Amino acid sequence: MQIAEQFMIEPKEYAIQGNAILGIRDSGKSYTATAIAEKLLENNIPFVAFDPIGIWRYLKVGKDKNHKGYPIVVAGDGGDLPLTPASAPSIVKAAMQQGVSLVIDLFSLHLSKNDWKRIVEQCIRLLLYENKNYGLRHIFIEEAAEFAPQKVRPDEGKVYAEIEKLARMGGNSSLGYTLINQRPEEVNKAVLELCDCLFLHRQKGRHSITALSKWLAVSDTKNRKELIDSLPVLEKGECWVWGSGSQEPRKIKVLPKNTLHPDRRNPVPYASASKCDVTTFVKSMTELLQDMGADSQSDSADSGKPPKKRRKYEKDSGADSVQMVKPANNNQVNQLRQQVNQLKQQLSDSEKDYKQKLEEEKMVSQNLRSQLDSIKKYFKPQYDTLRTIFEGSADSVNSPSPANLEQWKVWLDKLQGKNKTMLEVLIKHGKLTKAQLALQVGMAAGGGGFNNYLSKLRTLGLVKQVGDYFTLQSM
Repeated sequence: MQIAEQFMIEPKEYAIQGNAILGIRDSGKSYTATAIAEKLLENNIPFVAFDPIGIWRYLKVGKDKNHKGYPIVVAGDGGDLPLTPASAPSIVKAAMQQGVSLVIDLFSLHLSKNDWKRIVEQCIRLLLYENKNYGLRHIFIEEAAEFAPQKVRPDEGKVYAEIEKLARMGGNSSLGYTLINQRPEEVNKAVLELCDCLFLHRQKGRHSITALSKWLAVSDTKNRKELIDSLPVLEKGECWVWGSGSQEPRKIKVLPKNTLHPDRRNPVPYASASKCDVTTFVKSMTELLQDMGADSQSDSADSGKPPKKRRKYEKDSGADSVQMVKPANNNQVNQLRQQVNQLKQQLSDSEKDYKQKLEEEKMVSQNLRSQLDSIKKYFKPQYDTLRTIFEGSADSVNSPSPANLEQWKVWLDKLQGKNKTMLEVLIKHGKLTKAQLALQVGMAAGGGGFNNYLSKLRTLGLVKQVGDYFTLQSM
């Protein structure tokens, strides 16, 4: 297929390989991509285009009366079929089974960037694992950095993983791809470096030119300086093409397209444009989308058989299964949107409450910790004293033998109250200071009662004092 007067490439070769088209706004990168898509269509090679900018649908519109446009199906707002994250895989699968070229138009007020990522992730995964049964197919990804960024955030991990698998293993499923983006440094290098062919349109940013210069330096291209110097002044539609068997980059001018290419300075409403007819496919798909949603509940009580309409489709197309979702009407969509907004607001309020309560809990925790530190500081002298007492008592334990216990049994039977308790403590520990003994019997060491009990034991000849310690008299 001839893309420029000076450049031709075999259609199947381009379709199965990895490609990248890079250039700033109004440089002609999307023009080049859709021009290549036209050539694939003319060679009966179907494609799937993921389009966040809303221009690929114009492939259905001829640029003048001599051109009718191409038979592609557009899924998205104002297109041929409704698009949701739930319905997208079903539409892609049906297009894959029937060999139809499909534009997934993500440019919608109702789709968030998270919806974009979910749709691209699910559809590419489906293509990777099922397309090998249906022949050669090409994938175009506009705004590639949205799905394969240089710095992958946690919420981008799943879609990036599928893009990376497509770059590494897509050929095993008869899939090639074209990444389209403004700045090369925004696209993940692990994916970009796997591309076989590179189209470089106008670049003016210092970081973009630096990134390309380093890339070309690694490949040791002879005309690297000429290429880098020319990037800021390339005309619209001009680009350098590098790869596909060529040793050195070549500057080309992309040939005119057959279809209308939207001009932001002179827009043509898509709704008023004359489009190529894809009535048959759209009708069958619309019926499937409706009937499968309507029949799913009534058929669920059957013996595991799919809905009637679905069975008919599978018989005609050879499909194993197609999971469809019934599109909601406008009222349902509005109601659901209101519910989603309410839930988002509730979630936001809950997050604020949680953060506020978390801060309050932190303040309470800090206050408690401060109070605890004050208490520790206040009681530290007492704690140190008690620790000394306990550690001293532990060091002084000399448990008497069972024979000694029998010797003291007569006195234990005679004594009562605190005197008996004092004797039991001394029998157990052998010797204790006055403070230790008082602590063990639960009395104050300086109290009159304690001293009276201790004096009685000494008078009976049961206890003696040795230095700072009280111990039992030898029997």
